[in-house]
Amino acid sequence: MTAKNPNVTPSQATVIGPSCRIAGDIALDGDAVILGVVDGALDIVGALTIGEHGRVNGSVQSGALDLRGTVEGDVTCEGDLKLQGTITGNVVCGETVELTARSRLVGDLYAKAIAICEGATYRGHVVIGPEPSTIATLPGATAEAKPDPDTPPTRYSIALDPNAAERASETRANDPIGRVPDVEPGPKAEENTAVAGLLRRRSSVLNRPASA
Repeated sequence: MTAKNPNVTPSQATVIGPSCRIAGDIALDGDAVILGVVDGALDIVGALTIGEHGRVNGSVQSGALDLRGTVEGDVTCEGDLKLQGTITGNVVCGETVELTARSRLVGDLYAKAIAICEGATYRGHVVIGPEPSTIATLPGATAEAKPDPDTPPTRYSIALDPNAAERASETRANDPIGRVPDVEPGPKAEENTAVAGLLRRRSSVLNRPASA
């Protein structure tokens, strides 16, 4: 199995083969191709390709990233990220994130741009804009993270009526729950009553026994 990334070839990159399983963190100055399993963090200065059966159980930092396998951990990518596999963790991308039709991302996403193909699965917050410095800047990334009260909302905004609660309270006081309003029958109700009486009289006539 060889990498399909045109920027990465076996002669240029460090390759972890499909039969390899490495326990521990890995740091490389060049490019890398992961076809096996890494139980630890990856810190790749160059481009990183994770093959279809490749798996990383730990955080990933790299330049460009072509991910066809699985990453269980946070991902920080300085270049473009093309996701054809699965990421369970937060993602920070300095350029464009592409979620292909078979991709799956569960976690918060921060990128300069994003392209999502039909069929992709994504669950989490998404922020498009300048690159943050760390994963911790993502919304909800840490339990202690709280929004700045002086910062106005930029993504979603709902206008609330400040008097709505007061009006609702007055309505409940004047019309308690369980009270059935008085309704007088209108002309249509009276007409329906008359028709029902006519049908009853017609039925009694039809059912009257015939005289001998």
